[in-house]
Amino acid sequence: MERKERGLPAAGRGAGLALMAAVVVSILAAIASPGVSLIDAVDQTDFDRALDSLGNNPNLGHVTTLLAIVSMLLYARGFSGMFRSIQNEKGVGSTILRAGIGTSLFGWALFVTGMGMRHFAIHLTQRAAEEPAAAETLLDGASGVFIAMTAVLLAFLAVYPVATFLTGAGLAMRFKSVGLQAIVAWILMIAGVAAFAVFQTALHVPSFDPAIMLQTHNVALTLGTFAIFALGFGIFRDQSSDSG
Repeated sequence: MERKERGLPAAGRGAGLALMAAVVVSILAAIASPGVSLIDAVDQTDFDRALDSLGNNPNLGHVTTLLAIVSMLLYARGFSGMFRSIQNEKGVGSTILRAGIGTSLFGWALFVTGMGMRHFAIHLTQRAAEEPAAAETLLDGASGVFIAMTAVLLAFLAVYPVATFLTGAGLAMRFKSVGLQAIVAWILMIAGVAAFAVFQTALHVPSFDPAIMLQTHNVALTLGTFAIFALGFGIFRDQSSDSG
């Protein structure tokens, strides 16, 4: 029996818009975040300097952290719409896609948890500046929370490449021909494999520079992020055409 081409999930224009908005907001949050890119940039593997950067720019740190959380909620909105549209579909491709969506939601939950810890670490640095007598204790607490946050985000870095690959694989199996939408699905798969390979290399090769690992890993996930924007645009366009 010839395999039917299902195309992109009919998740609705709202889901497509949510995915596009999520990408824009997440990029804005990353660029404006203290210590990361444009403002007071430091090596993120140097915990003390990274925390100092946030402590020196607490208001901006809180705003960008909130934007990062909002972007995760937008991603979740878009993928939830995709899940609802395929929840009754049968076949290996749909099963893999549902697994990818579920794993993505779990990964974003980890990221939001990490951002909540980031809020708290920044808050402790603010209190330390206002309470000199307790500054040392508060800064030690902020450092502990920041390191724990890094561990949570490390869990996200472990889960999300798998989620990206599964989502891409599930989408790729919905197409019989090679078109733009199928290419987007393959980009997601490649980004997931690349990010997973880099992460595992960093775990098993102690001499691998953590900064290089983060940079390479971020390049792979950035590629996947732009693919998600294209996915959102495709869903929005298809649903707009159907409603028109």
